[in-house]
Amino acid sequence: MSSHDDVLRDPNRLAALTHSGLLAERVPDQALDRLTRLASSLLGTPMILLSLLTDEHQVITSAQGLTGTLAAQRGVPLSHSLCRYVVGSGKELVLDDAQAHAVVCDHPGVRAHQVRAYAGAPITLSDGRTLGSFCAVDTEPRVWSNAEIAALRDLASIASAEIEARVNAGEATVARRDAGLAEERFRATFEQAAVGIAHVGLDGRWLHVNRRLCETLGYAYHELQTRTARDFDHDADESEEATQISGLLTGVVMWYQREKCYRHRDGHAVWGLLTVSLVRDDAGEPAYFIEVIEDISARRQAAAALEASEAGLRASQAEVLARLARAGEVRDDETGLHTRRVGELSALIAHELGWAPAEVELIRQAAPLHDVGKIGVPDAILLKEGPLTAKEREQMQAHAALGAALLSGGNAPVVRLAEQIAHAHHERWDGTGYPRQLAGTEIPLGARIVAVADAYDALANARPYRPAWPVDRALAFLREGAGSHFDPTVVAAFMRVQANDLARRPASTELNPSEDFIFPLVASRDAAQMDVAGDSTEFVAFAAIAMHSRAS
Repeated sequence: MSSHDDVLRDPNRLAALTHSGLLAERVPDQALDRLTRLASSLLGTPMILLSLLTDEHQVITSAQGLTGTLAAQRGVPLSHSLCRYVVGSGKELVLDDAQAHAVVCDHPGVRAHQVRAYAGAPITLSDGRTLGSFCAVDTEPRVWSNAEIAALRDLASIASAEIEARVNAGEATVARRDAGLAEERFRATFEQAAVGIAHVGLDGRWLHVNRRLCETLGYAYHELQTRTARDFDHDADESEEATQISGLLTGVVMWYQREKCYRHRDGHAVWGLLTVSLVRDDAGEPAYFIEVIEDISARRQAAAALEASEAGLRASQAEVLARLARAGEVRDDETGLHTRRVGELSALIAHELGWAPAEVELIRQAAPLHDVGKIGVPDAILLKEGPLTAKEREQMQAHAALGAALLSGGNAPVVRLAEQIAHAHHERWDGTGYPRQLAGTEIPLGARIVAVADAYDALANARPYRPAWPVDRALAFLREGAGSHFDPTVVAAFMRVQANDLARRPASTELNPSEDFIFPLVASRDAAQMDVAGDSTEFVAFAAIAMHSRAS
């Protein structure tokens, strides 16, 4: 595509031609006809043409001396137009003898219309768009004088100004029409919108409101126009809103959004999602606010109902998990406190390790299920007070895999975590635990946490078949096992929790109000009061039973 073709097809140039109104069916134009008559008189040529060029045709808008088909058609295709070179270049084209010119001698327009001499000047708007040409044509060779070319140039300039006035008028008409359509569309959108819309003055008064806002608040249009927006606020936070409005007025923000409670005519609360923006005048000064108010009352009610339903579901789930955990401990934990203490202590350790609140709550609910597999362990083994035989130990240790099997296949995060804990809380940091001999970080962190919580609570609290250890002995046991039996990081977190127990313990102590909830105050008890001597062989044997055989 040549550069001339690019100019001819420029959409802005074509739009100007349309706006001029001169491409429509030929109607004599007195102003332009006067110019072509004057040119014919001044130049004395057989033909004078004032043409506008589209991207396909040369349209003759005014002319003198046309004959034959050219007079009847009032135009030619671009292939037969010499004026296209004037429009494409935006410059004058002067030919003394076109048929002797090396470039245009074979041009179809030259042969078809017996063109010999040609002089054309561009018709150009003030913004540089060239719409057509003002040209003189002679059927004989001719040497154009400077005075003739100057006269043609001046006439083209006058024609350009006349046509530009037509273009401007046409563009203004289109702009007014578009503005009217836009205004009509805006009114329709404003009045028929599914959300409430209001124009609010800088003093807070509603200048204009739509039908939906009237319906939302239960007032007639004229009633709202006599009120301010704040008249309908329900428990408004004026300080926060004042800050947001200040941000709009100072240009810090372009808009703001907030949930706001309005008061309906009958007194009930209406929740709306309020979006506010500021309209400025031509000088940039604040003019009025636009408020869009979406009624979200039903959405909030649905959200509240959903939250209540989910809370009920969570409570039911927690109850089911608690009952399942109780089933695993009912024969050797008559009060059920052990499983609940393990859950609370595991949550404290997880919090100390930086777990997110939702994850802390998960382990609080999942940890009590650590020994659910004990359902399958016979009473004779589970409640045996002496050391277990090798076969009995094997049966006891099977409860870890059984518990995991009982919990497997669940989709809920708490059930999946409980399955991991049940399966791995008897694994040891050094890889000598059971049932899979996992080591180090191969053991899920939740299981490593519960292993520490379970071991401490089993030692520091009395069970039907043995007394409690003093707290300092239980803590010493955990320290000694850090790095071999237990994850040292988890043990360290446990020690921090223990050291700050009073500050970090749960607010509720209804589980065992007579003693410290997590850390029973037995450290000061005399060892002689217990059936187990501090350094005796029986004491060591009890530790082995508590940590390996009982697997509490």
